[in-house]
Formats: sequence, C-alpha cells, structure tokens
Amino acid sequence: MNLVTNVISDILDESRRYLNNGETVTNPYGVAN
Repeated sequence: MNLVTNVISDILDESRRYLNNGETVTNPYGVAN
C-alpha cells in the first residue's frame, strides 16, 4: 500500500476516534472535523 495513503488513512481514523469519544480535541494534523 502507498505510504502516503496509509498515513492519511491513519489520520482520518484518529479523527473519527476522537469524534466518537465525544471529546473536543485540537487536531495536530489540521484535519477539519
């Protein structure tokens, strides 16, 4: 798998995890939630 695709996928997974926890988290990756 493409490394860049892997990294982006991981970032999105982390973002979803934060949202699912109902927490207000400052996203270090700058991904719009």
